[in-house]
Amino acid sequence: MSRMGEWVEDARRESPASIVPNWIVVILLAIVLPLSMFAAGTSVLPGDVAITRFVQGNLPGVFEPLVGAANLIGTAPAMISIALVVSVGLLARGHRRYALLVVGATLAQVANIALKLTLESPRPSSSLVQVSEQTSGFGFPSGHTMGTTVLALILLYVATRLMADGLTRRLVQSALLFVPLLTGIARIETGAHWPSDVLGAWIWGTLAAIAVVMLSQRSWNGFSLPANRPARSIKNTIAVPDMSGD
Repeated sequence: MSRMGEWVEDARRESPASIVPNWIVVILLAIVLPLSMFAAGTSVLPGDVAITRFVQGNLPGVFEPLVGAANLIGTAPAMISIALVVSVGLLARGHRRYALLVVGATLAQVANIALKLTLESPRPSSSLVQVSEQTSGFGFPSGHTMGTTVLALILLYVATRLMADGLTRRLVQSALLFVPLLTGIARIETGAHWPSDVLGAWIWGTLAAIAVVMLSQRSWNGFSLPANRPARSIKNTIAVPDMSGD
């Protein structure tokens, strides 16, 4: 079987419906859509101030270096660089489909900007909480958190598909889940985002990752031939004149 044939068969085994059950998507939408509507405008959601003050006043000092690293990883240049490096590595090993999937994770930035411009939610005010990072633009959902969520979940999917089951794979999976969690906490700790901004980013990021994976599956399934339909030979499709004479 050719390399393209292997990719097609792999895509066929991973049907979009089997990636995430529909009921999970419905629950996530049922949570994030009302949350997004409440976050829109100029009001501060109940609990945002109290949770932010708690995180800022009780985060252990050992987490400070991790907070700084998470804030750096969550920037667009850092995430794009990570995605490109991983994609090149996947291409070198012949995993073109997964390389394109990882590149697709960067599209989360476009979705995040669209959500922010639509909702116009304010960022934390220094009159209410400590703001150690001066930022501009709207708050909901957090761009750092949403970006790392999408990239981490897609890398989690790729690692689960390609790595052999064992301790190494479980460690990689745990680390990938920890990164967006830490990034969200870091954005609250610096006063760059409200907890509701972070929660919305986790959910929207999860939905975006699911969408990217499902779209990739549908695209690659389009390359496959219908089941049990043999390929026709040239002789069956082109009329061959009789050259044997009368």
